[in-house]
Order: sequence, then structure tokens, then C-alpha cells
Amino acid sequence: MNSRTVIDSSDSRRDVFVAILTATFIAFASIVASNIFGLFALPFRDVGLSQIGLVLISFTLGGIGLMTPAIVYVYYRTEGSLTDFSEYVYLRKPTLQVVKPILYGFFALTGLYIALVILFTTLGIDIGDNQSVTVVEENPSLLPAIAFGAVIVAPITEEFVFRGVVQRRLHEHLAPVFAIGGACLIFGFFHIPVVSGDVEARIGYALFLAITSTVYSYLYYKFENLFIPIVIHSVYNASILYLLFLSL
Repeated sequence: MNSRTVIDSSDSRRDVFVAILTATFIAFASIVASNIFGLFALPFRDVGLSQIGLVLISFTLGGIGLMTPAIVYVYYRTEGSLTDFSEYVYLRKPTLQVVKPILYGFFALTGLYIALVILFTTLGIDIGDNQSVTVVEENPSLLPAIAFGAVIVAPITEEFVFRGVVQRRLHEHLAPVFAIGGACLIFGFFHIPVVSGDVEARIGYALFLAITSTVYSYLYYKFENLFIPIVIHSVYNASILYLLFLSL
């Protein structure tokens, strides 16, 4: 089925339900695998590795874990064909044509971020902090390691899972607006475990993230190139960390 097709008349409610269930399960399995893989960094504490080194290894292992269930799923779907694998997630070679949507996407994301901060503040909705931000505020020396995770590991692994696999799976049986909305909600709420604060602050953060991630999802749908949301996500995280650095 063409990626731009709305819900096909042959798609039954069962097909839609299975697509939603599968996409949610992939996201859940990825989060669980990320936490399990991250535990393998613990033995390195006993070999005298620095705290920065431990954070780097933890991010790397966690990222590998996050991608593993999604990779297994796509590998199964494409019967081991690397060409079909790349095509399924829209993993394509970047060209100069991606520069414009990346720039537009980043500025759109920045504007949306500012508008949401104003809106949430006006409505009195508390937004929790990502635990990485809390770690840097408590120990600024870990900023380089946190930057590695936030600017390199997270954009690649998260966009692969939530845009390349979750959104693509939803889009097989749902219209673009619902596939995008579903992927963004899943993306936002699966970040709740890594947010500091009470329940209200965690939910506020999840909603904030879900809304801002619509920029990633829309551009992924529009241009069918995973490279675009990865780069925008990376630059966005780098900007947040830079502002955090200035405030230390």
C-alpha cells in the first residue's frame, strides 16, 4: 500500500487494531530492552572507569537496546532483505534536497516550543525535566557525556524506532493524521520514566514532547527520509543543552 494512501477500504477494524497493538508493543519492547541493555554498563564500575565513561557506555548500550526489537521486527517483515529494510524505514542517502526541510523544520520546532512554553505556563501546566538535564545541573562535568547521548544516540535510535517503525506500522492501516498523532503520543508517553517530578509534571512533559514531535513525524511523512527528523532532533537537543550550559 502506498505510503500516502488514506485508510484503504479493505482495511478491517481488526487490521487497524493489530497495527496499533503492534506499534505500541514495539515501543514498549524497545523501552524495556533499552533499560535491560543499560544494566550491562554496571560491571564497568568495578574496573575503575570514570563517571563520564560509565555514562557514555550506558547511553550506547541503552541505544542499542532501544533499536533491537524494532530492528528484529523490520528484519522479519522484510525477510532479511537490506534493500527492503532500508525502504521500509525510509533510510535513504542524504542529498542537498534535505537541507531546506531541515531548516524549515528546525525553525518550526523552535516556534512551536516557544508557543507551547507560553501556553503551558498560562494554563498552569507543570512540565517536568528530563533526568539528563537534572544530572547536568547536579554535575556539570558530565555535560559532554550527556551531549553524546542527547545529540547523537537519542536522535538516531528514537527516530528509527518511533518514526521509522512505529509510525510506519501505523501508517499501513491508518490515515497520515492518525498515524502521526498515534506515533507522537506513543513517543511522548514512553518518555515518562525518564522525567523528574511528580505525576502531573511527568504527564505535562509527555504532552509537551508529543506535540513538539509532530514536526518530526510530519516531515518524515512528507519527505519519506529518516535522515531529516534525525538531524532536526539532534540540532534541537543540542540547542537545549547549549542553553542549559549557559545557565550553569
